[in-house]
Amino acid sequence: MIELTWENIHAAARSGCGFTRAQLAVLGIQWPPRKGWVVNLIGKEITDAQYEAFKDAGNTFVNRKGKIRRRDKHRCPDVPLPLDEL
Repeated sequence: MIELTWENIHAAARSGCGFTRAQLAVLGIQWPPRKGWVVNLIGKEITDAQYEAFKDAGNTFVNRKGKIRRRDKHRCPDVPLPLDEL
């Protein structure tokens, strides 16, 4: 089991671009996410498999034809995430 922290949640973000709908679905968060969703997850325990699925879902997307594709290169620049927004 993994206890979610600010750091391990944001470690799975897409290169500073945020999170995909698929990632949030793994954690049980509805789209669009409501303000404070990260803070509400801190301290929650999930399985190792759920955490791996959460990280992996950031590298995939579904195209218009419904096919799942892997995202090898991110379009967003690496932007440091501000920790003072807690």
